[in-house]
Amino acid sequence: MIKHLLSALLLLALLGAHAGDKPINPTKTQEFVMDEIVGEAGLDPRNPEAAAVERVSSLLRDRDMKGIWLASPGRLAIDQDFRVSILGFDYFDTSVRGRQYLAESGVVVATRVEGRETFAALVSNPKPQAGPGGPVDESPLPAMSILRTFTIALRDRLRHLPWRTGSYVVDVMLGQQVSNRARFQVTAGVAAERDPAVAAFIEQQRMGASAPKDLRPAQESGGDLPNYRKTANSLPLPADIGIELAVERVSVFRPGAKSVLRGSYRLPVPSAFYRGGSGDGVSTTATVPITLVIVGNIMPGPFVAPLMVASYDRIERGALESVVTGQFEIDLFALPETSKVPQTYSIWAYSGEVRSAPATAAVVSPEMLK
Repeated sequence: MIKHLLSALLLLALLGAHAGDKPINPTKTQEFVMDEIVGEAGLDPRNPEAAAVERVSSLLRDRDMKGIWLASPGRLAIDQDFRVSILGFDYFDTSVRGRQYLAESGVVVATRVEGRETFAALVSNPKPQAGPGGPVDESPLPAMSILRTFTIALRDRLRHLPWRTGSYVVDVMLGQQVSNRARFQVTAGVAAERDPAVAAFIEQQRMGASAPKDLRPAQESGGDLPNYRKTANSLPLPADIGIELAVERVSVFRPGAKSVLRGSYRLPVPSAFYRGGSGDGVSTTATVPITLVIVGNIMPGPFVAPLMVASYDRIERGALESVVTGQFEIDLFALPETSKVPQTYSIWAYSGEVRSAPATAAVVSPEMLK
């Protein structure tokens, strides 16, 4: 009995619970925790009132929930909610963050789940930079905790984000710090609600145009990369749904050089991405959309590279969606979307609702070695 009591007291201490606060359940996801706070504060993210925003801020401070937090807009009607505003809270310690600012280097990433389409941009337009050669302020900032609110006009920042019915997932990242995930549904709207035939037609068109089927990057005869088959260097397949990445930690960008990214995945894929292979291990049965979002630590970008990688798993042809696996190796330097500027990069992989852990890769120039 005493042993159980001591264990319970230790757990409370680890959670930092104190009188007047609700302890954070470590088994809850970031999304669930933030939804609870939004509900407790009475915040409507679509029409935020100043008092409710302040209540959310107070709850984050009271519970010492450092991080980047997003409030999800929930359900939006395609014929009424033309603007998508994502409300966020950035709570950080200057001793940890230093002079890295969300307004300057933060990146927003949004995915339309049904089409496996991912887009990224800076959270806000960067301020004009002064000319080179000026002094760099490296003095330490006073140690303090700061909480700032921000709003992202999603469709303004991501001009190519498709505005169609379906499920959307939004992240905000700063370096390798990532927010909770804001999710929302775009419904067929009032017109569909008043006419069942319109609703049925829209549901049939949800995938829209036929999905791309060609591998990307394409394989060239005689080349060793890209490679979409298992090799001695391939990463093990994830045990659960997910994407794994590994990359050369430091690469020199010079003519003929390569920076090899290895990946493996276990992902649900809609039937639109089936290729018709027999599942004999030779012919491609599906091309799986995976998008790389790459963020630099000096020039953030972001740099977005859509991939279409092969799976050779057997697929039940009548299934509307199948879970497939695969492994791949690609040369990051060969992708036109990637940056070769000397700096350190965080590389994330997205496919629908799935997001990988970041892989870290640095690029140096030959001049830096002299």
